[in-house]
Amino acid sequence: MRTFVVPVVLFLIGAGCITAFQLIGGDVGADGIVREPFFLLGIGYGLIALSLVAAAIITALKMFGSSGPER
Repeated sequence: MRTFVVPVVLFLIGAGCITAFQLIGGDVGADGIVREPFFLLGIGYGLIALSLVAAAIITALKMFGSSGPER
């Protein structure tokens, strides 16, 4: 389980970004400009996707063995 620390941390940070977007919310200023932290959505979904890719790579390396030739 220790090998999946990086994907888990990436996933938690990504979920935190999406949660922060929901908690912060947004508003429309007096000049008609929408003020919302949209950057958190992109970062959050990107980190979640990166965590899934990292987990898939780690799993593939474990399944197909990257330890070299057996003796």
